[in-house]
Amino acid sequence: MAANHMLFLALIFCFVHRSASLTSDFSVSPEKLTLAHNMSTVGGLVTLTCEATNLPVSGNLNSISVRRSVEVNGNVEDQTLATLAMVNGAETMIVPNPLPGVTPTGSFATKKVTITMEQTKCADAGNYTCGVAGLDYTSGVPLSDTSVKVLDIEVSPGPIELTPDPSGEDVWTVYQILEMRCNGPVGTVVAGQTKIEWKWETRVKLGEQQFSSWMAYDGDPSDIAPPESAPGDCFETQTSILKRNLTTRDTNREYRCYITRNGVSYTQFADTHFVGTVSDEPITTTPANNGGGSSGPSKSDAGTIVGIVVGVLVVIIVVIVVVVVIVRRRKAKQEDDYEPDEPRNKPDDRSHPNPYVSEPPPVSYSQPNRFRNDREPGGGVTNKAMEETSADKSSPPGDVGRPPRYANDFHQGRRNRGYDADGGMGGHEGHGGRRYSSEEDGTDSRVNTSQMSVGMGDPSIGTPI
Repeated sequence: MAANHMLFLALIFCFVHRSASLTSDFSVSPEKLTLAHNMSTVGGLVTLTCEATNLPVSGNLNSISVRRSVEVNGNVEDQTLATLAMVNGAETMIVPNPLPGVTPTGSFATKKVTITMEQTKCADAGNYTCGVAGLDYTSGVPLSDTSVKVLDIEVSPGPIELTPDPSGEDVWTVYQILEMRCNGPVGTVVAGQTKIEWKWETRVKLGEQQFSSWMAYDGDPSDIAPPESAPGDCFETQTSILKRNLTTRDTNREYRCYITRNGVSYTQFADTHFVGTVSDEPITTTPANNGGGSSGPSKSDAGTIVGIVVGVLVVIIVVIVVVVVIVRRRKAKQEDDYEPDEPRNKPDDRSHPNPYVSEPPPVSYSQPNRFRNDREPGGGVTNKAMEETSADKSSPPGDVGRPPRYANDFHQGRRNRGYDADGGMGGHEGHGGRRYSSEEDGTDSRVNTSQMSVGMGDPSIGTPI
């Protein structure tokens, strides 16, 4: 009885021990993926293998799964890549969220799941978990185990580009500033773990294809500005600037820059710049301090001065044009608003004649008067405009500018000299003229004015003025 009891306890201990032996074997290859800079956007190959081991004889394997915890938009997110499970009695590979370049394979026969990640990028870095689960169908005890691996991904440094300013110079002068700017990717930078240093070196050209060995830059350390960083996707881009105050020692000298990462030099990505002849005729004999080394005026400074002068000239020209336009507009407005003074002697105002300007007599035509001509037996219409007054005779002929002589009618005109006693046509005996008068019956009576006495004029006709 006691022997049987001991045997029973031994069997239970054996089953329990074997039930607790189910384990997960997880491998990530490689655990640290280093991407070349030009491959950072393409990605690399990573293989994940999750395998169930030490499964009891009485045990049954129910699932194998691979999950990960990665950072997405600043937050840690859990994702299931693939799960191999029995669904309705059949093996099924469940992929909740398919990802580009991620391919899961596996079976219960091999007791493992393999995931191939062909486009692994920086965003895929994080914690990966392999989980296995089963059941001991004899005891009914659940079986499970998990393993965690960390996938580390980094980007290596890339080529450095050196840009001189000014560029394209073959002949330089002393005290001229040469600014050399090196820019390039320095790889993944982890605070407290990654140390990036910039190196500047020089060498001298000895012959056609001969140079001295590279030596560390021996100028003023303040000539090299602290690097500037620009974070990127899993890597940083940095810039290092060297401002060199040229001397004759820089003739035929070559400069280069590169970085070291945690003590490892990446000279294969270095870039160089060769300085030609440096003339000993300085632009100025008084070098000025330009933030690390002395300097004289450079071409960039000259360009700035020329730009300022041109700008001032343009402003002056604009001001002059504006002033001219304003003056012309004011002058034109004054001319438009100008109203000349009224003339001193209006045509109808004869009370104050202009002594310097004589008015032409008004033009009018004599018209028949209603009164009969008493001098002619047959009557007729008397043109009172032709009547002379004693005042008319006293006025000298041709005196223009004085009041008209024929003022006894409202129709005024010049005197007809043909009727004057002292001159003109028919003005005296022997020079006769004809007088035409209009009768009321429409007939004309013609009289020889040579038979008339002085002062007899034809009152029926007048002289147009």
